[in-house]
Amino acid sequence: GINSDNSTGESFYKLKSIAEYFNVSERTISNWFKELLKLRLIERYQLEFNGVSHTYLNVYDPGKSRSLTSRKPL
Repeated sequence: GINSDNSTGESFYKLKSIAEYFNVSERTISNWFKELLKLRLIERYQLEFNGVSHTYLNVYDPGKSRSLTSRKPL
């Protein structure tokens, strides 16, 4: 997030670069991305088949539920 575009929230890093930075495998980074997607903290778009993925940070609101399960109103 620190190195994302401030106006759009987009980051431009390859999985390999992120994996090297954190000294983990690319598979680990992919799993981390899946978790962030599930929590709706990021969005990823691939505009072309086998093209690069564009990753965007979502605004974090600690008061807003990010659970994917439906909840009944109080």
